[in-house]
Amino acid sequence: MIKYVVILIGLMFPVACSQSVVESAENDLITKKGLLLNQLAVDGCSWHFAVAMGDEWGQYLASDQSNDLVYPLIEKAMTLTGTYSIGVEITFRLTGRKKEVECGWGKHLSMDEIEVVQIREV
Repeated sequence: MIKYVVILIGLMFPVACSQSVVESAENDLITKKGLLLNQLAVDGCSWHFAVAMGDEWGQYLASDQSNDLVYPLIEKAMTLTGTYSIGVEITFRLTGRKKEVECGWGKHLSMDEIEVVQIREV
């Protein structure tokens, strides 16, 4: 009897593993509302995304391949105070890489890089 239980569990294990791989591949795209920000004028950081991720805000930089989607929003941005904040809904995936952004006082901050799949102003 124990032999059959072990065989049954052994047969179920590959099925469970293959399902989790498929689910993670389908779930790697994230769609969230956030902000496209540039606060360099007040010693913040240059253009980056701040995205609400539950109780925290994630800060991300767009990959070079995403510039064609992001630059049109930046070009339309207007400011009176030297800082920019554009509300966006963004669909992206994490690249697993880091990228540096210029911040105040000549410093650079390393942020997670994202590939922007879709973005729209809200």
